[in-house]
Amino acid sequence: MNIITKTIKQIIKLLPVLLILGFGIYFYLNNKSSKINYETTTEKVLVGNIQEFVSVSGTIKPERQVSLFAKATQTKVSELAVSLGQKVTKDQVLAKFTTNIWADREIVSPIDGIITNLNMFADEVPSYQRSLVTINSEKLYAELEVSEYDVAKIKPSQSVTLHFDGFDKNGKVSEVALNPSASTSLTKSITYTVKIELDDQGNLRNGFSFDADIVISSKDNILKVSSSALKSTASKYSVEIETEKEVSNNDGTKSSEKVFEIRPVEVGINNDTEAEIISGLKEGEEIVLEKKEVKTNNRFNLFNK
Repeated sequence: MNIITKTIKQIIKLLPVLLILGFGIYFYLNNKSSKINYETTTEKVLVGNIQEFVSVSGTIKPERQVSLFAKATQTKVSELAVSLGQKVTKDQVLAKFTTNIWADREIVSPIDGIITNLNMFADEVPSYQRSLVTINSEKLYAELEVSEYDVAKIKPSQSVTLHFDGFDKNGKVSEVALNPSASTSLTKSITYTVKIELDDQGNLRNGFSFDADIVISSKDNILKVSSSALKSTASKYSVEIETEKEVSNNDGTKSSEKVFEIRPVEVGINNDTEAEIISGLKEGEEIVLEKKEVKTNNRFNLFNK
């Protein structure tokens, strides 16, 4: 009886150890049977065209703008011949005065254009040097301010796409300033004025703002991938390739498993949306854009028969 009691006590003492050991073996077998899979977003290496841009913002301006000022005091407007928004032609009479300040006693438009500001009235006496009228040419152009870091890349005749709110316009670089813009001296940022000749000004108006992409280089029939697929280390690029291989499962069956390879590539034009691949890839190869780890369990069951 004492022997039995002693044996039971020893078993009770060992029971926690046996339980811990049993659960350890159970969890080990479960973890061993766990399989790591990946959910991926991929794309194929394509053949196509690519462009590199300098992106800046700008404003639409009239090709010419002229303001006329009162030249003397006590000069009465005897006749006002135009109204705000009216189209005028060069040498058209705008107003007449009662004195002989001008030889012909009148002011005329120096250009073809539109009256955009009118600051005089019939029978009044404008103050000296007051702006009386402003005339804008109907022809418009786009003006950009390009940083000192990018201006060397800008050349006349380069194609430009202007992005307005809800529509786009096209044009070409017509002029690149040799001297920096005076207006940037206060901010200590140096920019250069670039003028864009518009292919079609359509419904544009003076003062419209836009974002522009200036095409500084382009290539046709090249291999390309999304820029987001590139991995960069010390100015060297690589991509991740997804392939499949056959593996044996715990139950003796076979299945395919995703395999990933990091492959160095040489990159040409990269416009931050897509990148030219000079070497390292072939057309149609599958590259990884995004990879997420997914863990699946082939659980070990103590009660399986």
